[in-house]
Amino acid sequence: MKPKVVLTHRCTRKSSNCWLHTPRSFPTDVETLARDEILRRAQNAEAIMTFMPDRIDEAFLRACPQLRVVGCALKGYDNYDVEACTRHGV
Repeated sequence: MKPKVVLTHRCTRKSSNCWLHTPRSFPTDVETLARDEILRRAQNAEAIMTFMPDRIDEAFLRACPQLRVVGCALKGYDNYDVEACTRHGV
């Protein structure tokens, strides 16, 4: 079974074609998903592609136990608890 990937923001059709062969979930009707919606979609995902307003912390990682990869489309990593990611095998 292929890993599930969640994108937290809408992206261009060309960009989304990169994910064609992967079960995925990404917004189609809004620019960005609210945190509770991201958590709902990511609870059984192995990977997530995040953007500037997103935050990956201990609570998020506990809610998404299968998560192994976090991609970040931004500068820096202030929104990401690296120690918590390491503890959770991300």
